[in-house]
Amino acid sequence: MKVLDLHIHGIGDFDTNAQDAGQIISLCEELASHSVFDVVLAIYPAPIPEMRRRMEAVKSAMGVEGGARIHGVHLEGPFLNPERCGALTPSYFLTPSVDNLNMLIEGYEEIVKIVTLSPELEGALDLIEHIRAMGILVNMGHSDATYEQAEEGFRRGATGITHIFNAQRPFHHRQPGLAGFGLTNPDIYVEVIADGLHLHRATIDLVFRAKPKERIILVSDCVSRRELVRGLVGGEEPLKSITDRLLREGYPEDLVESWAWHNPWQYLALARVPK
Repeated sequence: MKVLDLHIHGIGDFDTNAQDAGQIISLCEELASHSVFDVVLAIYPAPIPEMRRRMEAVKSAMGVEGGARIHGVHLEGPFLNPERCGALTPSYFLTPSVDNLNMLIEGYEEIVKIVTLSPELEGALDLIEHIRAMGILVNMGHSDATYEQAEEGFRRGATGITHIFNAQRPFHHRQPGLAGFGLTNPDIYVEVIADGLHLHRATIDLVFRAKPKERIILVSDCVSRRELVRGLVGGEEPLKSITDRLLREGYPEDLVESWAWHNPWQYLALARVPK
C-alpha cells in the first residue's frame, strides 16, 4: 500500500532542522527505506532566517531521485498559540500578519503547501483569507480555539485540522473546541496520528467512526531521534508502519488506503486553488 505523509519532520538521524540539501536527501533516502515514498516535509517554528534556510534546503532537494519524493513544505507555525505549544518553542511564535508571512515565505510560495495556525489569535482570520488567496492550504492547530472560533476559521478559509486532539483545547461536553468542530463538521479534513501513543485506541476509532472517510488523513508526525529525547514532540513510527498495523487490527484495506493515500492527494489538490 502506498502512503503520502503530509506531516513528517524527520526519521532516524535526519530531520528538517537541517539547513543543507544533503541532509534532506539523506532524510528522504531513510524514509524510502521504510517504504514511505511521497512526503510533504514539516518545518518547526524557529527564527525566520532559520526557517527560510530550512525551506531552501528542502527546495534544493526536491526532484532528487533515489529517495522519498518531496511534494512541498508544511509550515507548522509560527502563527500559533503559546498556550497550546505542545513541545514546540513558544518564543519563536509570531503574531499573525501579512507582513510576518511575507518575511517568512517570500521566494518559497511555490513549495509551501500547508500552513498551520491558531485561528483564535488576533489577526489570524484575516491571515487565513490571505493565505488561501495565495493557493496555500490552512490547517488549524496548536490552538485553544473554542468551537465557535474554529467554525469561524473554517468559514474564512481553513481547510484542515493538524493532528486532531493533540496540542488543542481538550474536548468537553459543553466546550467541544477545535476537536469537537473537526469531528462534527463533515467538510473539514483532519490529520490523525494513529500510532497508539498520541491518541488512545478508542479515540482513534472515534475519529474513524465520526468523520466521513473522505476527510480523514493519516500522518506520522515522525521526528528524528534527537527530537524524541525532548519528549512527546512527535512520533517515531513511519506512516507505512502505522498503516500496516491498522490493517493487522482489522481496519478494511480500502479505508486505510483512502486515509493514507487517496485523501492526502485529494487534499493537496486543493492547494493552488484560491478560495
